[in-house]
Amino acid sequence: MEVILLNLGVAGTVLIVVFGVWGGVHLLARRQLGERKMGCKGPQRDEQGNMLCCRGDGSMCEHPDRH
Repeated sequence: MEVILLNLGVAGTVLIVVFGVWGGVHLLARRQLGERKMGCKGPQRDEQGNMLCCRGDGSMCEHPDRH
């Protein structure tokens, strides 16, 4: 019985560490990149043909030819 509890404890600890590292990396990336639209693959054209960036605020891209 002790071995089963030890295995569950180790598995739970590993899971917590993995999710902690993943969450930390996610927060750092969000801080570095800023708020972006989910699933945006680069500049996109609006109804008037202007290239808009993926920040979600409707701002114009500084370099529309770069992805």
